[in-house]
Amino acid sequence: MRVTFFIPGRPIGKGRPRLVSSRHVITPQRTREYETYVKRIVHYAMQGHEPAAQDVPVGVTLIARYPVPKSASKALRIRLLDRGWYVCMPDLDNILKAVLDGMR
Repeated sequence: MRVTFFIPGRPIGKGRPRLVSSRHVITPQRTREYETYVKRIVHYAMQGHEPAAQDVPVGVTLIARYPVPKSASKALRIRLLDRGWYVCMPDLDNILKAVLDGMR
């Protein structure tokens, strides 16, 4: 089974949890909101599909696209067009963590 879905908007990386007291750790609100957003999209995309069993391996392909900032120089824009991609924050692994946590 293959399920494909698109998450509109700018990808957001998983924020670092903050220690509030000696026993409480809080995930940033922006991360919680993004994970909830992803969860809704995945829930809608999975309608009509049988969920995978917990012991079945699952593969994930993620493509994160960011616009080149308007502040980028013309030379940088040309280099980026030649290369075909733009490196920026957040790291891809943080984006993947946020998406996978939202898929739970």
